[in-house]
Amino acid sequence: MRSNLSLQSQTLLDTPAGRIPAELVLFYPSGALKKVFPLDGRLSGFWSWQNELKLAEELDLDTPAGNLSTKLISITFYERGAVKSLTMWPGQTTAIMTPYGETDVRKGIAFYENGAVRSFEPLRKTTLPTPLGMMVAYDNEPNGIHGDTNSVELSPDGLVTALSTIDNEVEVIFPDGNSVTFTPGVKNNVCGDERKVSTPMKLRFENSCVIIDESNFQILCFKKI
Repeated sequence: MRSNLSLQSQTLLDTPAGRIPAELVLFYPSGALKKVFPLDGRLSGFWSWQNELKLAEELDLDTPAGNLSTKLISITFYERGAVKSLTMWPGQTTAIMTPYGETDVRKGIAFYENGAVRSFEPLRKTTLPTPLGMMVAYDNEPNGIHGDTNSVELSPDGLVTALSTIDNEVEVIFPDGNSVTFTPGVKNNVCGDERKVSTPMKLRFENSCVIIDESNFQILCFKKI
């Protein structure tokens, strides 16, 4: 069976999330539905994503986070049919239920196969509990993010396992009393003026360690106290 199928015209498909218009469909080797693209425009110098967005329709979807209405670039399924992730068009937002209450999100949402939220991209600065205490999660430049990978990541039982922040610092104090402070980065504004723009600091919490990935891609892993 072909791994992808481009349709001559937009066609309504019956999926586990409801009826979805499709122009491009991807399949698993087993033939199970993998990914649906409501639109399959070829972007070029004459046709931009903004042109494509104007053609996109708002979809009503039955997801593990509840019924959502938004314009989607794509929706991905697990092989057994559960919703795996949603990728929204730029500028689109929706509200989902998370272990920390209702949260407005943008860009993408991902789920575990049992329906628990795996990751999401917060629309605005959101304070969340972490092994280092309460931290403000927000990525001010989430370009390139798609629904499968987002800046806030959760474990299957709802604990924060990773986040990006432009508001918090992390100070590491060594046994000899010396310390080092990790902070979000700073770069020049693309508009060319003298204002600086923060770049997010990514933190990951795993195996009793905190991993700090700075903008220069150096990674520090140390045992939590």
